Amino acid sequence: MEIKILKQRLKNAEDKIIESQVARLVYETQVQVASMHGFSVEEPVTCKQLNMEVLMRVFNDSVEHQYPGKMLDLVMWSYRLFDMVPDDYDLIREMRALLSEQVGGLYDPGTRTLFVHPDFELGSPLGRIILAHEICHAMQDQNFHLIDLGLEQTGNDDSAAALHALVEGDATLLMSEHTAEYLNPLAIILDLPKILSIDQQKFNESPFVVQEMFLFPYLGGSKFLTELGGRTRQYPDVNLLHLGPEWRNRIFESPPETTEMILHPEKYLEMELPADIPIFEVPEEGIHASNVIGEMGMILMLQPTLGRTAAEQAAAGWHGDRILLAENVQGTGRMLKWLTKWDSPTDANEFHDSMTVVFKALFPKGRWAEGKGQSILEFNGPRETIRLENKDETTIEIEGLFNMMEINRNESTE
Repeated sequence: MEIKILKQRLKNAEDKIIESQVARLVYETQVQVASMHGFSVEEPVTCKQLNMEVLMRVFNDSVEHQYPGKMLDLVMWSYRLFDMVPDDYDLIREMRALLSEQVGGLYDPGTRTLFVHPDFELGSPLGRIILAHEICHAMQDQNFHLIDLGLEQTGNDDSAAALHALVEGDATLLMSEHTAEYLNPLAIILDLPKILSIDQQKFNESPFVVQEMFLFPYLGGSKFLTELGGRTRQYPDVNLLHLGPEWRNRIFESPPETTEMILHPEKYLEMELPADIPIFEVPEEGIHASNVIGEMGMILMLQPTLGRTAAEQAAAGWHGDRILLAENVQGTGRMLKWLTKWDSPTDANEFHDSMTVVFKALFPKGRWAEGKGQSILEFNGPRETIRLENKDETTIEIEGLFNMMEINRNESTE
């Protein structure tokens, strides 16, 4: 019994030493990140161990907040409609598996807590890299209040994606800058085997749209900031790179509102805001989900059918959109209504033509009726239709009516 007590006391003492070492390393990294980036330190960052329970709680809370109830079913149905995922793809299950494979650390703005995976020794080069990235998020939150900025907003996935790209792009750049400033390049090289051994199987097996959704905030966000090259809305003709990472704080003070701005930084500098599209009237019964797709979202929707280059061309010139997905109370019929605005009549016509190609490919046995300013596709009978209409020179409206829960692409209307 005395030996057991002594072992427990020894373990408790070791745990306290480790906890003290972690706290010291976290605070040291916090001071370094704050100094490099020009952040003010409001409080020490709270760091806890990341486990599957924590990861799933954060993920599930995010999904339920963004798509409460059965709204996620409608969103997944629209993904299947545009061939973005296979018909039997379980997005939630696969995202859970992907996150468990990919996430080494995360900062939760809801609890203002930093979580780090126990597999990564924080004092190692890989652990320090992850720590700098996540502490950057904590400092972004302390200085700019990420939730208030709209990081978890609902009903506008495009705006949320743009802010997410800024947040992750900034932390990705800071991670590299911190590595160059404070870490030994030789030590990083020696840690490469561990970095390269991280399992990528789930990511490699994921549909391209899931991969793009996962990577866009990091790659698209860092590319956006790199192409700005020190320019800001406040000083579009002045290069502030001499300030180091601190210049990017000006972007947080006036963050990008759309993924169009992320893809085209000049539009961010020019503050080219989207058209104001009123929210659709929604059915009194049944379920519905209203959202904004945005330029990046359009690229992902059209890429499975058109390919990347044509999808980017079709989405270029985006000037705003709003989409409504609805299911009747009986659960036997669904509707898609999508209003899109464009910079010019040429952009609008190109989108109309591209969507015609998309729907002809998705419903190869459907029957098309061409009229002035609109096209109507009948499939599986005249009560299931998709209508494309030029509402005016720069406005395209798409409306689809579907009798069945599942999408029957190959039934002939004859």
